[in-house]
Amino acid sequence: FVYFGIFVFCGDGDTGDVPRVALRQRKRGTRDRGDANRPDSLPADPVLTVFEDSQGEIWAGMWQWGLSRFDKSSQGFIRYPGLGAKVGRSIDESSTGYLWVGTDKGVKRYDRRTDTFYNYAEQKKNCAVDSSLGVNHLFIDSSDKLWVGRNDGLAVLDEESGCLELYAHDAQNPDSLGSGYVWVIYEDSQGLLWLGMGATGINVFDRKTKKFKLITAEDGLADDSIGCIVEDDEGMMWIGTGRGLSRYAPKTGAFVNYTVEHGLPGNLLKRQNCAKLASGELVFGTSNGLTIFNPQSIAENQTIPVVSYTHPTLPTNNSVYILMAAGLRKQLYI
Repeated sequence: FVYFGIFVFCGDGDTGDVPRVALRQRKRGTRDRGDANRPDSLPADPVLTVFEDSQGEIWAGMWQWGLSRFDKSSQGFIRYPGLGAKVGRSIDESSTGYLWVGTDKGVKRYDRRTDTFYNYAEQKKNCAVDSSLGVNHLFIDSSDKLWVGRNDGLAVLDEESGCLELYAHDAQNPDSLGSGYVWVIYEDSQGLLWLGMGATGINVFDRKTKKFKLITAEDGLADDSIGCIVEDDEGMMWIGTGRGLSRYAPKTGAFVNYTVEHGLPGNLLKRQNCAKLASGELVFGTSNGLTIFNPQSIAENQTIPVVSYTHPTLPTNNSVYILMAAGLRKQLYI
């Protein structure tokens, strides 16, 4: 959740009363930063992603330094130059135990049993889709399929051929992927894939029908620049954007948007840094800190504002001003 180094949290406490969005702040922590004089440290500070695998190992995807793993026994970091790429942007693990890394040079598969990397771009040069393009995000779904978000669309790995199948934008097909690059991928409890686009909203992909549904700011989304997507225990979708946090109800299509006015420490939530904890709480990284909250504890204002007329008679310009208790002043023309 941090860009410079890795911060490890322990302990918790309450921040007190915050309007509508109850935040929880960690009290104590330790920070690991890059140190050129220590070969067992992070090679540098910029960390793009942190991943814990099924064995409890912590992996860090680095900017310009590829991949590192935290060794619990030595309390130091092990570097993996065999990745063959400078940018480790996204990490996930399949049920077979393989570690998958999305890099600036495509998808890499790491086999911890042999301590080797498999480079799809080098091994599969005859595929129709170029595997060497940079990866924005990779995601392994509930059926163990690997999905890759790229600048040219959404790709899925065919395990038999080892090639990527690409879903790209088609201006002649309204059911195709929307325009723009795929920045983040998330699977909801219904098996739908939610694709956060860099600047063009959300695409919801139904793998059964092969159709995409576009959701944008015109539908109520806080902003079309999407950073992160997560589902809460009630089936509500929470979306981090460039202008705050959006809550979306898939059954009704209704949005509720939250900003610093509602308690967020910052409105910029454009990085791939959100998660749901075992407690049901949601975690989001913002431009001004880490936010942890229980989505069920957010109270909505159900009180209808009282309307009072400010003019007993119509003024000469045939307009009426109304003043609501919430402070809204609106002019109606008759």
